[in-house]
Amino acid sequence: MTTVADKERIRMSLKNLVLEEPNFIDDLVSELSEDLKKSKQNRLERIINEDFEEYKEVFKALAS
Repeated sequence: MTTVADKERIRMSLKNLVLEEPNFIDDLVSELSEDLKKSKQNRLERIINEDFEEYKEVFKALAS
């Protein structure tokens, strides 16, 4: 678990990094956004696959 002191150290480090490399945050946010999209897509695919597996026999019966 991250403590308040840890978060403050991270915050200060990020501020210093932004001052040294202004594009860092934009790049990081873009990367995190893409990772989040992929994660959500993977989760949705797992849910769909689980549902299809669960109802496979029903789908087969309906197709007949």
